[in-house]
Amino acid sequence: MMPIIETKRLVLKPISDSDLDAMVNTIMSDMAVMKWLPGAKDTVTPEGQKAVASAFLKDFTAPWESHGFGIWAMCIKDEGLGKPGAFIGYCGFIPAKIQGAG
Repeated sequence: MMPIIETKRLVLKPISDSDLDAMVNTIMSDMAVMKWLPGAKDTVTPEGQKAVASAFLKDFTAPWESHGFGIWAMCIKDEGLGKPGAFIGYCGFIPAKIQGAG
């Protein structure tokens, strides 16, 4: 069973393939956001946005299986912030190799 974290205002759940459309609609289609993320040049078309989101999801979901941690989908819980359940972003940790480290 995958963990879920709830606060007064947010629900954090392990990101999954079911978050693809929400990622495209909230992040990949927003050029002001994408200018800071890898793959920005590939998100100028709807097809490119979906492809970049799919690649992100592949990288974000794999650590949950192999390491037991990864990227969380951040969703609204408090109606005062918007529609409950709405995806608003992601956060978390993914394993990385540090150059020169054993």
